[in-house]
Amino acid sequence: MHIDLHHRIRAAVRALMAPVASTRSPIATEPYYLKSVRAPSRFQPDARPGTFVFFIEVAPKGGGGLSDILHLGQELEKLYKVQVSYRVTGPQVYEEAVEAILWTDPSVRRDQIIEELSFIPEFLCATAWPTAYQVRETPSARKVYFVQDDEPRFFKAGLKQYYAEASYGLGLRIFTLGPWLARDLSQRHGLEDVVAMPFPCSDNPMLGRSWSDRDTVAVYIQPDKEHRGSELLVEALRRIRAETSLRDLRVVVFGSRANDFLLPDVDCDWRGLLDQSEMVDLLSRTRVGVCASFTNISLLTYRFLAHGCVAVDLDLPNVGENLPPPLRRLTELVEPMPEAVAGAILKWARQEPSHASRVDGMETLAHAHTWTACAQSLAPLFA
Repeated sequence: MHIDLHHRIRAAVRALMAPVASTRSPIATEPYYLKSVRAPSRFQPDARPGTFVFFIEVAPKGGGGLSDILHLGQELEKLYKVQVSYRVTGPQVYEEAVEAILWTDPSVRRDQIIEELSFIPEFLCATAWPTAYQVRETPSARKVYFVQDDEPRFFKAGLKQYYAEASYGLGLRIFTLGPWLARDLSQRHGLEDVVAMPFPCSDNPMLGRSWSDRDTVAVYIQPDKEHRGSELLVEALRRIRAETSLRDLRVVVFGSRANDFLLPDVDCDWRGLLDQSEMVDLLSRTRVGVCASFTNISLLTYRFLAHGCVAVDLDLPNVGENLPPPLRRLTELVEPMPEAVAGAILKWARQEPSHASRVDGMETLAHAHTWTACAQSLAPLFA
């Protein structure tokens, strides 16, 4: 006899979830997305016009997902003359969330960051799969969903994977970071009106230092995110350590506060998390920027290219489909194998790309991959 998976999961939740001590966090007795799945969708036509509220779970300072939301929000406010606010919903004390937001994007005003809604907004925007359920149940005139990555693939089979996948079918108008994700979600869920933004670059494109003045291989590793391939990249670093032709090059690892993932025989300069000025300084000295993207392409691939580096990433559809030809020519796409990653690093540490291809890449980034271009692509949502 067929038993509906949704009811089986809900039964398991009721049996297993036990109350915990009350805290300031929205997660007081059970995950808040499980509370929200029981609620109906609530559309309110008499909302305050010209208001756009992002529901956000605040990531650590400088997190790429948080940075994307803030950049887009500030651009929407300028382009569409809407009042943009950021409602903090995740398991984080409000003042800590404010600090993380202002550190990540100083252009955000403190009065834009709100703890509770005091009005019914025209637009409510989900930004991660748990917030999609909250957006559905919170009164608003329009409900949209900013999908930055394929979140179900972050989890093993279970409740989180199930509800993350189901969030795409809640009836929210979806727009995605880059074209690959839009195509993938449309095929999986039969969605016909997904809006694909171009993949953005937050940095101003610049050729910067000459190739001979660059002395760094920069490797972006996030060990807490399996979809960013930290083990693969560490193994690649082990393979280039003994390469005598790289003795005059620095290998810098950055992207996480943790460094216990680095093996003793990996010779590198560990820099941890970098702020904007530190990042610009590093990339201005970098020849080869390395990251691994098993889900949506990393923001760092675009940042490497914007600073005149050659990027090394994985030869997978989620990467290649997000790169137009001028940027693909500056990106070495390799098999997800340590030997292949190491080989690409060695190749571009020794070899200078053509000046014409670098200039072409800069022009492509400057015209088609800005946050302004992203905001302009969302005109169908405001029609």
